[in-house]
Amino acid sequence: MSIGVGRERFPSALVVEASAGQARFTSDLMRGMGFDHVWVGVDSATAFADLHELTPDLLILAVDVEPLDGLALARTIRSAAQPAIRNVPIIFLTPHATEPQVSEVRAIRRSALLVKPPSPESLRNHIAMLMRTGKPGTSGASPVRAVP
Repeated sequence: MSIGVGRERFPSALVVEASAGQARFTSDLMRGMGFDHVWVGVDSATAFADLHELTPDLLILAVDVEPLDGLALARTIRSAAQPAIRNVPIIFLTPHATEPQVSEVRAIRRSALLVKPPSPESLRNHIAMLMRTGKPGTSGASPVRAVP
């Protein structure tokens, strides 16, 4: 079942996750949704360079990556000079959503927060929301939801 928003498809995604098992689970979900290319990064130290080299259409980013946590990495991404990097939609994954995390993600444009492991339906819906609206929140729904 491939993901689509109108006529658009997401051909590529970068999954940055410290846990190999979670990275495999998420990348398999992405492929099952029709992503042509899914790359996996294991830490935030190389993720920023990977973004520049690969320029994926979507970033799936664990909040608990190291050495820089996912939220700090996202702030760096949003200040990048290149629009393709600066504007990449980001879906954050967290073991448990805390109110400070939710608040921080709300401040980061074109982003959503999901609790690990995300269900295929929830992941698909959040990707569609991010891409359909151009930025979360324009549809009237909260862009940040902690979804078990």
